[in-house]
Amino acid sequence: LAKTANCTRMLCEKMRLTFTVHKGKIRISKCVCFVQTQREDYGGNNNVRSKKVRLGICPIGWSNDDMWDLGDENTFQQCISEMKLAGFDGCEVGHKYPEDKTVLKHMLDVRNMTIASKWFSSFLVDKPYEEVEAEFIKELDYLSYVGATAINVSEQSGSIQGQLDTPVLDDKKRVLTDEEWDRFTTGLNKLGKLSMEKYGIRTCFHHHMGTVCQTV
Repeated sequence: LAKTANCTRMLCEKMRLTFTVHKGKIRISKCVCFVQTQREDYGGNNNVRSKKVRLGICPIGWSNDDMWDLGDENTFQQCISEMKLAGFDGCEVGHKYPEDKTVLKHMLDVRNMTIASKWFSSFLVDKPYEEVEAEFIKELDYLSYVGATAINVSEQSGSIQGQLDTPVLDDKKRVLTDEEWDRFTTGLNKLGKLSMEKYGIRTCFHHHMGTVCQTV
């Protein structure tokens, strides 16, 4: 196990991942990095150098948002406490995180942590844009309060996520028409403009497997 853990450590360092060893099992987690840069002039050369780099991590290494039974024994406070002990300054929001933004911010503040981003399920193809935007604004208010810099949008119209009997490689997955693609992309651009101009939060798109924009 020690030899395997050492190899895993070297691999994780190359890929900017983190891992833990628990009860003889090695667990690898995803890592997110949000970087602030500063442009400075050195003798006429316009160079960009790193001002501050903060590392955040996804809670999927502790509890899975798609299959809640994976990591169900891990509590929210255990999750963020171990993140901080591992040296991370921030994280994404998982399903075990408090819905009350004031409670979440307090839990993060006492650990000197912040939120990097949060998943948002959009239905721009199947629902009126105004309805999606209203839900989007609620998430932005939540994220703005806890100091997040990004929101991760995934289009869920026609998604087969969670449908265990629907093969990803089969032809049963929904294919958008040209008109639906136009409605989807136009709405996504409007959400991105809203989040940046009103909240200063970047909209990032997540092309999750099983959604209409993910092909194999």
